[in-house]
Amino acid sequence: MGFFGNWFGNKASARTPSGAGAITEPVVRDFTTKPNIDPAALQKIMPRDGEGLLTVSGLDGVMTVGKDMLMTTDQPIRCQILRVLGTLEATVYAQRIIIAEGARVVGSVRVNDAEVRGEFEGSLRARGTAVFHSTAKVSGKVRALEFTIAKEAKMTGVDIRRVVPRVFDELNPEQISSASFDDGYSSMCMTVSPRSAIRRQ
Repeated sequence: MGFFGNWFGNKASARTPSGAGAITEPVVRDFTTKPNIDPAALQKIMPRDGEGLLTVSGLDGVMTVGKDMLMTTDQPIRCQILRVLGTLEATVYAQRIIIAEGARVVGSVRVNDAEVRGEFEGSLRARGTAVFHSTAKVSGKVRALEFTIAKEAKMTGVDIRRVVPRVFDELNPEQISSASFDDGYSSMCMTVSPRSAIRRQ
């Protein structure tokens, strides 16, 4: 049975035999070496057809900042979709950013589309649509091709303008080219430096 046969065999050998006062030595296992796993046995319990989504490892390009998390970094975050439920202080390049109600984002954000239900402070540039819901609180500079702003949204001292995407290319061609999104782009890259911090609030 390969790996599973050895595993169940070891567990069975570790059991205490019947009889009063019987004592056995614990089974010593070496976890520092690579285990001998039978691929055929794994295939039976983990069938893969080649079409599965790699959501667990984050290879689908989706990044989430949890509700009770505070994340700060001096390195840019690059991903397809960024969901912020807690607090984020960073520079972001993404296809889409979603700032949930009660969440807060501080920094420079360049995306294709933005959906804001929480608080944003800084510079937001969207090549497509920027949507601000009734619970949104925004301050800073906002540039987008199209806007949808709820009447109840608080846009305090916001410098907001409608611009076409080509204007972004003129601002900083190097950064834009490094954050471009082509068909098939499905990776996430984040570099944590000594001045970065991820902790619970």
